[in-house]
Amino acid sequence: MVSVPKVVGVMLYGCVLGVGLYLNGSHTIKGEVVRVEPNSYFVQQYDGDQVSVHADDTTQVTGNIHTGDHIEAKVNAQSHALSIRQAQ
Repeated sequence: MVSVPKVVGVMLYGCVLGVGLYLNGSHTIKGEVVRVEPNSYFVQQYDGDQVSVHADDTTQVTGNIHTGDHIEAKVNAQSHALSIRQAQ
């Protein structure tokens, strides 16, 4: 059985993480990858805008992302990708 303090601690951690991401200005970009460069992904969003997303060793990339893939990228206010994964 899990102790109440551990459950409360995990829930509090999740809340703090969520608030941190909110205050950091992070948001999600969804669209199709139109070009891939060594540290950047160029994404045609579903609303028609094209954006570039910077990625580096700190970016959590799930799978191999290629031109033509549909992705979801969580980015901060500076367009740095926190995570990138294929959209479902």
